[in-house]
Amino acid sequence: MRTRLLMVVALGLAVPAWCPAQDVPVRPREGEFTCYPNHPGTWKRGVGVDGPGMKGLTPAQLRLFRSKMDSVAAVVRATAVFNPPVGFVANAWQDYCCTPQCKQSGTCGKRPAHGRLWLNLNYFLGVGRGPVTDGELRAEAELYFNDPDRIWNGDAGVVLPDGRKTLRQPEPWGKIGGLTLYHNQERGDLYAFFTSPRSGNRPLWLPVSNEQYLEALLRPREEALANDLKTLPASFHEKLKQGYALMIDPPRAQLRGMSAAERAAPAWVGSGGLPVPANTADARPVVVFNPDYFDMSLPRTDIQLIVLRLEGIPLEGRKPGPQLQYCSDVSNERLWQFVEQMNWQAMARWMN
Repeated sequence: MRTRLLMVVALGLAVPAWCPAQDVPVRPREGEFTCYPNHPGTWKRGVGVDGPGMKGLTPAQLRLFRSKMDSVAAVVRATAVFNPPVGFVANAWQDYCCTPQCKQSGTCGKRPAHGRLWLNLNYFLGVGRGPVTDGELRAEAELYFNDPDRIWNGDAGVVLPDGRKTLRQPEPWGKIGGLTLYHNQERGDLYAFFTSPRSGNRPLWLPVSNEQYLEALLRPREEALANDLKTLPASFHEKLKQGYALMIDPPRAQLRGMSAAERAAPAWVGSGGLPVPANTADARPVVVFNPDYFDMSLPRTDIQLIVLRLEGIPLEGRKPGPQLQYCSDVSNERLWQFVEQMNWQAMARWMN
């Protein structure tokens, strides 16, 4: 299956036949409405407010960091898919949001400044006098600056005592235009990682041992049971213990049955949420972000990590036509073109 995916990615480079040069509606094979594969528009951009990831920066530092984000946004804006003759509509939102995890881990103001460039690629339907769209009719891309904590929409469900969130290690999906993309936790969105040229051999991810994982899995469950036993009437205690036993006993028994070597071995987790042998189908290593990845001797305004998130890339490969299947294929194709045409090297020059 993996070989087939890579072949589709490698060979599917032509613009689909259903993409006309003119702004005319096309009826897809599936769906109720016609849609506009090449609706022209303008680049729309908004800028948000400071977030907790900017804590401690002076006004001058904020301006410097924003200027670097502006420079990356300019590289994105210059991508061919957003310019004539295509002129596809894109809404870009630049802000410093999405950093609640730094509060949980206590890193707000301690890591390099956070930021985000959020790109929405809407598709348009032939409704009434058409074309019309709304905020949900889109594919999207996000560029996260120095913010490794916002990249997964699902995880192994465990937070270590120091606040670091575990996740299943990113798994390669394939390439578009030479850029390697990775599956997220639920294999829905795709990601790419751009690391600082100064990072040397510092890895982004560190392994989590079976013991670390199981103890961290058990801790909140046992704490929740103890709290419920304190706050609820004694008449509920037996049923409470029975209910919590379903969540506590299996991982506790697994941990007790492990040898010292097994406890220290890197954890692999499958769909069941408990450690499994590494050769188990669908199992992936459990990792955490390396807290020593960022070089804190550099200014906090330096961009040391950019994470690209893509929502809308067809995981089965590009859809070349000859006929549009769904209206959503319009924005999905434009997202593919963005990844294929974007000057990633020019973007990386703004990293330190």
